[in-house]
Amino acid sequence: MSQPSHDGASRALFEHPLILESLVLGFARSVVGDRLDMSTLKRVAARHVSDGLQQSENDMIWEVQTRQGGQLYVYLMLEFQAQPDWTMPLRMANYVGQFYRGLLARAEVRAARRLPQVLPLVVYSGKAAWPACADVHELIDRTLPGLVPYGLRMPYLLVDVWRNRGLDRALRNVADAVFRLQRAESLEAGRGELELLAEWLRGEEWADLRRVLVRWIMKVLVPAGWQPALDAEEVADLQELVEVLEGEMRTWEDNFREAAEAKGLAKGRSEGLLNQVRHKFGEAFAAEVAPALGMCRSVQALDEMGVFLLTCDSSEALLAKVRAL
Repeated sequence: MSQPSHDGASRALFEHPLILESLVLGFARSVVGDRLDMSTLKRVAARHVSDGLQQSENDMIWEVQTRQGGQLYVYLMLEFQAQPDWTMPLRMANYVGQFYRGLLARAEVRAARRLPQVLPLVVYSGKAAWPACADVHELIDRTLPGLVPYGLRMPYLLVDVWRNRGLDRALRNVADAVFRLQRAESLEAGRGELELLAEWLRGEEWADLRRVLVRWIMKVLVPAGWQPALDAEEVADLQELVEVLEGEMRTWEDNFREAAEAKGLAKGRSEGLLNQVRHKFGEAFAAEVAPALGMCRSVQALDEMGVFLLTCDSSEALLAKVRAL
C-alpha cells in the first residue's frame, strides 16, 4: 500500500478543479458527452450532504450542472493500493447509497421525488491488474437464477492509470498527461509530459496547480525510482523542474560521452600494450594477461604499464604488475 504522504500528494491532485474536469471530460466522455457545464464545477463537503455519510480518506464528491439545467454528482474514489480491492463494487454501492440517503433531507429532492444522477468513478493507480467485476451485481451468488434480476446493481466507471489508453495530446488533457507521467519509468521518459504540462499550465492562475504537481512528483515519482534523482530543495515550480531535468540530461549526456571516449582510448592502449607483451614474452603469456589488460579502463595505468614493460626482464614481474591493476 502507498505511504500516507504519497496518498496525500496524489489526493491533492484530484482536489483541483482542472484535474477533475479533464478527468471527467477525457475519460468519461462516453457517458457525459458535452452535456456538462464545467464552469459550475465545485467540490462538495460530505457534511453539506449528509451528517451520516461515512467517507474514506481517498474519496470526494463534486457537483456540476448540466447544460439542460439538471445536476450531476461525481463520486470519485481514489485507489492507491498495490493490490486492488475485490470488494470495491460493494464499497461504491454503499457510499453512493449513503450519499443518496443524505440527499433525501433536501427539500428540493423531496419535492421533486427524484434523485440527481451520480457518476461513480474509480481512479486506480496500482500496477496489479484490476478485477473484471465492475458492478456489485456480479459479486452476488447465482444459486437461484430466478432471483438474479432482483439483485443490487451499482456499476462504476474505472480509470486504470497503467492500462487506460492515452488520449490524443491535441486535447491538452491535463489528467491524461499526469497519467502518462506516472507511467514513465524515468525522468528522461517523462520529459515530454513535463514540458507539455509546463506549457499548458503557464500563467499565474495555474500557480497553485503547478506547485501541487511538483509536490506529487517529489513525493510519489522520485521515491518510486525515477532516475536521475532530484533534490526537492532545488525545485519549486514546474518550469524549474523542466530546467533541472534539462541540466540533468546534459550532465548525463556529457558523462556518457566522456566515459565512451575514455573507454575507446583505454581499449586502444590495452591492444597496443598487448602487442608489446606478445613480442617480448610470447603468445602464450600474452593470452594469459589479455583479460586483465582488456578490463582496465584507466589510460594512465596502462601508460605506466607500458613504461614498466620497457625495463621489465621477467614475465613473472610483469604478471604481478598486471594483477595489481
